[in-house]
Amino acid sequence: MENFVQNGEFLHTVLADTVAGGDLVIVGSVVGVAVSNGDNVELKAVQTKGVFTLPKEAALAVSQGDTVYWDDSAKAVTKTVGTNTIIGVAWDAALSADGTVNVKIG
Repeated sequence: MENFVQNGEFLHTVLADTVAGGDLVIVGSVVGVAVSNGDNVELKAVQTKGVFTLPKEAALAVSQGDTVYWDDSAKAVTKTVGTNTIIGVAWDAALSADGTVNVKIG
């Protein structure tokens, strides 16, 4: 195919903020996870497909398959729609006492 560019698993971009590898990153409508640490002047790779362990809202119970969102002010996964960005689905259930949840993005 002459018009194939890439498989879309990684977005290469200059981020607006400093990030650590493993941080959730939202670029426009694209959700991904930073592959490595970097500041806002470096071209970074953001993985846009896969299952990632992410911090979740305290006391939130999540069922496998739930649609989940990102609360950017709390820097945590939530099930509250509001102004939060949809990031994917819960890959596994998480108890309210758990600090993280596995999320499939992409």
